[in-house]
Amino acid sequence: MNYKKILLIKEGIKIFGKKGFEDFRPAELEKQAGIRKGTFFEFFDTTEKFAKECCLYIVDKLLKSNTEYISKLEKELSFDEISKEVWFNTIAWWLNEIEAFHFFQKFKNTKYYLEDPEFVLEVSQPYLDFTEIGQNNGFIKSMPSDFLYEIASNQILTTVQYIQDHPKLISDKEFLAISFETLWDSIKVRK
Repeated sequence: MNYKKILLIKEGIKIFGKKGFEDFRPAELEKQAGIRKGTFFEFFDTTEKFAKECCLYIVDKLLKSNTEYISKLEKELSFDEISKEVWFNTIAWWLNEIEAFHFFQKFKNTKYYLEDPEFVLEVSQPYLDFTEIGQNNGFIKSMPSDFLYEIASNQILTTVQYIQDHPKLISDKEFLAISFETLWDSIKVRK
């Protein structure tokens, strides 16, 4: 990806995360990114396309983080153990990428997300595939995968926001375990 495009996306994530999407000005972004005026429109036709690119950039980074993290674990894990590790890594990632967190928190409530089911599918597909494996193997209750994605992603965002509001909890292993168990107990198949 072109470095100017990446620079615009990174700065856009910061701006959107702070100010939201309503008053976005490409000229302000270009100035903050330190690139010449008009560069924004070399890469993006609309604010909507730009905001979606920012979202996809974040989701790609998070997915890579989870994939790398799981691949480094040295033992074979059960489905619920993998789910728990992904949960913890995702929370840690969001807390370390707080500008991306604020962006995503706001983005999920925009028309760009809420009114575009194809885009939501694109964003959530890797997680939908994972939940499908869990459902097909009898670990997760049978329910629409997109509903399950929304439950899990909102639970994660709520947990990260709660930890932000109560920073001492970041190292509280009992709280972190309960945060996962709260989700897991609501979706797992009871045996």
